[in-house]
Amino acid sequence: MMLAMDFSIADCAIKDKMDRFETLKELIMRFSPAAIGMSLMLALVSSGLNAVQRDDVISARALVYVGQAKVAIDDQNWQLAIDNLETALALHPRNANAYNMLAQIMEKQGLLGKSIRYYRESLDIDPNGQEALIGQGLVYVKRGAVERAKDNLSRYEFLCRKKCDAKEKLNLAINTYGMEKAKPVEDVQLRPTAKAQ
Repeated sequence: MMLAMDFSIADCAIKDKMDRFETLKELIMRFSPAAIGMSLMLALVSSGLNAVQRDDVISARALVYVGQAKVAIDDQNWQLAIDNLETALALHPRNANAYNMLAQIMEKQGLLGKSIRYYRESLDIDPNGQEALIGQGLVYVKRGAVERAKDNLSRYEFLCRKKCDAKEKLNLAINTYGMEKAKPVEDVQLRPTAKAQ
């Protein structure tokens, strides 16, 4: 009988351990999908944050091409400058400065539509880009879109809190736009008509 009792006590102890093991197993099974889901979500969020930080940093290779473009601009070698800037943008497409430089080159070549487009690309990257706002405003004046230039001027005035030299340049271009189109009366020469001769 003693032997039978020992087995029953041992059975109870084993059964109790197995129940605890089953409870632990159930607990792990119950929470493991949630734990896996949370760890996956944290991994995705942290990698997404790293991608945003890396997007703002311009690569060293892209900066080298921008530097070479500046030298080409100083030499007025427009095609070499364009090639270098396009290579810089291929390496880092969110380089607002490269778009500004391309816009300036296009303006110097008389391609005002392309210039406006490149300034727009720059402003898409950096909506508060003061150089792009003024440059685009000046090109708008050259194309006759004075109201759009005034919009750029008002945005620039809102952003620029201290000394704003470029504001005066755009303001002067806007105010003198109509004067360039109209000829003074003294400059108009009267031609004799056929009847007067």
